Amino acid sequence: MNGNDVRMRRPVFYPSPSTGEGRSGGDASCRWDSLIQQSVQNLWPEQDWSLIKCQMRQESAFNPRAVSPCGAIGLMQIMPATGESLGLTKNMLFIPEKNIKAGIIYLKRQYDRFPEIPDYRERLKFALASYNGGRGYINQAVALARKEDAPWHTWEGVKPYLAKKDCMIGGKHPDHRQIIAYVGRIWADYFRFTNPAPEVVIPAQVGIQSLQDSLDSPVKPWNDRKGVAIPVQTGNQENET
Repeated sequence: MNGNDVRMRRPVFYPSPSTGEGRSGGDASCRWDSLIQQSVQNLWPEQDWSLIKCQMRQESAFNPRAVSPCGAIGLMQIMPATGESLGLTKNMLFIPEKNIKAGIIYLKRQYDRFPEIPDYRERLKFALASYNGGRGYINQAVALARKEDAPWHTWEGVKPYLAKKDCMIGGKHPDHRQIIAYVGRIWADYFRFTNPAPEVVIPAQVGIQSLQDSLDSPVKPWNDRKGVAIPVQTGNQENET
């Protein structure tokens, strides 16, 4: 695609089912691990393959037959027009290997177009936002942040500008909430995936009675607990400029 392309896309929503498993995983998603690893090694060897896995979880919940209401296809929810630009027909996008490769190539394309972002991880966040919402909107948000001397080289500094009235392409505003949620979900999942919870070891001196007392302690209802995180929703990808 060239710099003037506009990409319209609304992927299927799937809640992130991450449970903090380690790199080897523990669910049905592991069926794609070797294919992701091989594709990343061939196309983007500097990248951590597990980030692509987390993105795939968000895009399709690992369903190779997933089709969004607007036509995005497969594991990485590739639009037919994007696939065509990569030499793939619509039917070919249902082939897991080709779909994964297309997604990696497209994400790397977004990453390569943000050379002004110096930090590798921050640049990945901008790339994910562009993959989901379209680079045109992200570029607009960066420009607005720079104009106000905000920390435009960080995703935290730029993402509020997606909600500004001047952030628009062709008279349309981005779905800023869903773009921000998309990046946030993938990044949180990536952190859990690469930083599994340590195994809990109960010291012998605790004793059986102390353990039983702990297990018998009443659990507060959800509305009595403090600091409970509320999951955010994800939504659509709007444009590519």
